[in-house]
Amino acid sequence: MGFIKKTTIAILLMVSIVFSQGELFKTELVGYSANELSKYSGLKDISGYNRDFTVVVLDTGVTDHKDLSDSITIFKDFVNDLDEKYDDYGHGTEVSGIIAGNGYKSNGNYLGVNPSTQICMLKVFNHYGELDLVALTKAVNWIVENKEKYQIRVVNMSFGFEDYSFHNFVLEELINRLFLEEIILVGSAGNRGETDSEITIPGRYDEVLTAGSLNYTPNSPYGITESNISLFSSTKINGIGSRKPDFYVPGERVITTSSKSNDDYVVVSGTSFAAAILTGQITLLIEKYPELDNKEIVELVMGSTKASGRKVFVSRD
Repeated sequence: MGFIKKTTIAILLMVSIVFSQGELFKTELVGYSANELSKYSGLKDISGYNRDFTVVVLDTGVTDHKDLSDSITIFKDFVNDLDEKYDDYGHGTEVSGIIAGNGYKSNGNYLGVNPSTQICMLKVFNHYGELDLVALTKAVNWIVENKEKYQIRVVNMSFGFEDYSFHNFVLEELINRLFLEEIILVGSAGNRGETDSEITIPGRYDEVLTAGSLNYTPNSPYGITESNISLFSSTKINGIGSRKPDFYVPGERVITTSSKSNDDYVVVSGTSFAAAILTGQITLLIEKYPELDNKEIVELVMGSTKASGRKVFVSRD
């Protein structure tokens, strides 16, 4: 498979794509921690602080939030080439807190799904929440070059694009390159449920484990599989129903780390955050079955959906 030619990169230097998969809305702190929203899966952190593998998050950056001090072990800025951690849009800090926040500033109340996770934040979005594909290309090159060094096993892509023109062909080539490296790719379905409900790119790609959002309330008399699909969650490809998204995951009223200060929290909703919860669940599965390779982990995940109209990942034992 060929890669991006230099002439294409020169054109892409002029291209920015609106980051459409961000928080749908934010509210006061009335919600649930990601850890609480994830307990239905039956998975829990059993390893202590895991430093055996890394999750890459492609996003807007991350701050020095106290809840992330143990988790963010690598930060690379492919937008402004700065060394110190920062997040000038906020989304990356929120996603990171959902995956791996340790709840330090909330006395353990607002835990991420798996605080043991080691996160590598690759900043590829600017302060407007827009992506230059050249930044993403550099990030993908870095992932491939450093896969073995940092034992990169999962890449979280909590973003989506609605324009299906040539630059998304380039994005597909980048996704394929990561897939051929046998890295687990997690993406979001998109927040177009109340318009055309089209699943966005890269969530519609077969190589990506795609998360849609559920309106789920822990300890409700209604179980996870009886929860309603979020009104905003995309469900279609080319106007018709699809096997995508691969899973439905809680994505409403999630309390997570805020980029506004190092000790604040924010409540967010959107399929971005459903994808972050799914990413955390996959890290727990890797910890539970360290002898399995990534292909086997994906097969286990895909084979562990609870049978219902809601494809929900639940550990079988």
